[in-house]
Amino acid sequence: MEKSKNNWYGIEGIEFIYHGEWSDPEICYKNHVVNCHDIEDGMWEEYLEYLKENGVHLTEEEMNENFGNYMLRNKEEVYSLFEDMIADDYGKE
Repeated sequence: MEKSKNNWYGIEGIEFIYHGEWSDPEICYKNHVVNCHDIEDGMWEEYLEYLKENGVHLTEEEMNENFGNYMLRNKEEVYSLFEDMIADDYGKE
C-alpha cells in the first residue's frame, strides 16, 4: 500500500492510497477511507452537467485533462460528498 504525500487532486486533507493495479485506490479524509471511484464518479456526473449547462464543448481528452481543475475548484462539494458517505456509515454492514 502506498499513501500519497500529496493531496488528492490538490484538495487539502484528502490523502490518496494506492494498493497496486489489481485493487481500487482509496482516499482518506478525517480518518475515514473510501473507494476513490465513489467520489470521482459522483463528481464526474456533476462535471458533465456543468459543461452541458454552460454550453462547453470539449473533446474527451480535454474533459479528462480539465477534470482535476474542476475537482479542485469544487473541493467543498468533494468534502460534502465525503461527509455524506461518513454520515451514511459508508462501507459498514
